[in-house]
Amino acid sequence: MVQKKSKTPSKRLVSAGGVVYRRNGLMGPDIVLCGRREPPLWSLPKGRPDPGETIFETALREAKE
Repeated sequence: MVQKKSKTPSKRLVSAGGVVYRRNGLMGPDIVLCGRREPPLWSLPKGRPDPGETIFETALREAKE
C-alpha cells in the first residue's frame, strides 16, 4: 500500500491529565470519566496547558476541574 503525504503540515498538540479514582472495597476502584454528547465520547480528565503553566500544573488543574 502506498501512503500519500499530507499537503498540510502536522501540528503538535500538548495535553495533560490524570486518573482520578477512589478505592471501593471488593468491587475495585471507581474511576472518573468525562463524557460529551457530540460525538459521544468517554475519556479521562485532561486538557491543554494555560500560558506559562507546566504539564504537571495542567494535570493537577484538570483533575480538580
